[in-house]
Amino acid sequence: MILPLIALICLGFGAGGVLTWVAQKFGPSAERDQRFLRFVIGTLTFQCAGLAFIHAFIRWHKLTWRDFLGLKNRPLRWIIIWAVAMSVFAIPATLLLNSLTAWVISHFKEEVTQQTVMVVLQESGTVAQRFALGFAAIVIAPVFEEGLFRGILYPVVKNAGYPTLALAGTSLLFGAIHGSILTFLPLTFLGLMFAVLYEKTDSLLAPILSHALFNAVNFTYIVLTAGRPTLSG
Repeated sequence: MILPLIALICLGFGAGGVLTWVAQKFGPSAERDQRFLRFVIGTLTFQCAGLAFIHAFIRWHKLTWRDFLGLKNRPLRWIIIWAVAMSVFAIPATLLLNSLTAWVISHFKEEVTQQTVMVVLQESGTVAQRFALGFAAIVIAPVFEEGLFRGILYPVVKNAGYPTLALAGTSLLFGAIHGSILTFLPLTFLGLMFAVLYEKTDSLLAPILSHALFNAVNFTYIVLTAGRPTLSG
């Protein structure tokens, strides 16, 4: 499955590159709008390629999405309760870690660099732009990222006989892929919480819901506070 993953990633980047060129050539001239288009195109092409890989992985193992999400393992109401309960704890703790990290960075006179998604969201001015960003952050990202990290990487490494590496490695990688020193520690912690939730519920739907709640809280906060910085997973 490594070669199909590489092929899909290359396909996603290739399609993203072509669409970005088209947007730059024929799209809006304002830099803010161009930045929005580049981000949406890059994010969606990469995530769609990732979802295609996850679907191929499921079919390769002769599973259904219901099996993959663990909907046969626990009652749906029980999964939702666990997801909400974890969110009530993890969201404030992650935001606190983010604030502490920002304070440490600023204490050493370093510039606090925000995630690209936060910059784009703060700059977005139309309902359509915010709807697109909200859909990507609250719906697509949780399914893609949890499917990859907790649905595939975590159990594969764990079942190979390395449970500690599975927990620590996937959480660190989850923090790293968001590309920001500011969010690395808080999102690594959040990845740990999602892995614990996955273990407790034996269902991938639980961390997907918790992830979606986390992103929804951050998205709503940004919109309501007119762009004050926070983080997104």
